[in-house]
Amino acid sequence: MNRLLLKTLSASLLFISLLIGAQVSASAQGEIYLVEYEVSGSPLNVAVEAPGRIWYTLPDEGKIGLIEVSGNNATETLYDPQGSSEPYDLVVYQGKVWFTDRMRDRIGVLTISNGSFTYYAAATDSAPTAIDVTSNGTIWFIESTTATLTELNPAGGGTFTRHAYPQSNAELGDLDIINNAEVWVTATNRNELAAFDTIVGEFFVEQTSGPSGTATVEGPRGIAIDHAGRPWMTIMGGNGNASLIARYAPATTFRIRTTPTGTPDAEPAQIAFYNAGPIWYLFYSEAAVGKVARLAILPNGAIGGTVEASVGDSAAAPWGAAVDANGQAWFAVQGNNTIAGWQPPYADLLTAYLPIINR
Repeated sequence: MNRLLLKTLSASLLFISLLIGAQVSASAQGEIYLVEYEVSGSPLNVAVEAPGRIWYTLPDEGKIGLIEVSGNNATETLYDPQGSSEPYDLVVYQGKVWFTDRMRDRIGVLTISNGSFTYYAAATDSAPTAIDVTSNGTIWFIESTTATLTELNPAGGGTFTRHAYPQSNAELGDLDIINNAEVWVTATNRNELAAFDTIVGEFFVEQTSGPSGTATVEGPRGIAIDHAGRPWMTIMGGNGNASLIARYAPATTFRIRTTPTGTPDAEPAQIAFYNAGPIWYLFYSEAAVGKVARLAILPNGAIGGTVEASVGDSAAAPWGAAVDANGQAWFAVQGNNTIAGWQPPYADLLTAYLPIINR
């Protein structure tokens, strides 16, 4: 069992009581409940199987990890893929953990019940990265070196169908799926958002910028689809452009709606949604500043406010993000070798307008 580190941060940064190790407890409404679990390496991406069961990739160590959390206790189990591997991204679906192996140009699947691995060879030198699965079991992933969106049908031994991105010199960052029919991707270095229509087999590409004369929204990276079918993106920024959270809004004048990250130049990475009824929450990692953040979002897409929490200094480099069915957000914190959980209750809308952590 790894050492368990519990941190609770509030607006006043008041530590209520000191328990085991660096454990802190608080109960006031509107405070941040951030829990960090040390793991055996530098985690990159996370996926939730169920509340209390969090899977993650350890690319540098060549392993897949699982932490099982119960109360104040957590245990870690490591799974070792065959050969020299570099697990990058992962998704859990019907008792299996699907993952991309960037080094070995393959898609792996771990059967949770018995710990066995099965592999599907992707294209040579394709270096697969982001991965997702449709509700009918089709696996979609990005070939990072070829800017190709590829689907894998595991039935009958596995067949691959590759869809090259229509623009040259693209660098595909992330993907998310709507109703088995649309696969959305970010093209980071081209400042583009694209939807691949699985019915007609075509990409529909949108520039991540407003009307002529407005600033370019530069560097779309992570992507998540909200419960109304609206794509949201993390925007790295750079070259004089800000780090942002952006929503694709095709029915509006500007098409791309943006809000600043909690800390300027935060370089947000991955993003995840939770539907809490009348309020939706969007969680994201701020890779350049050692923080994680949360937006409160109204059903019409309006932003209710931003709250941040620190997971260390800029070297912490939080990356992957996921949310479980109970509304607890989970982050992979590379530099700290931890998995961090952001527990409910959340700040309400009025509180969320105020910064929780000093910037």
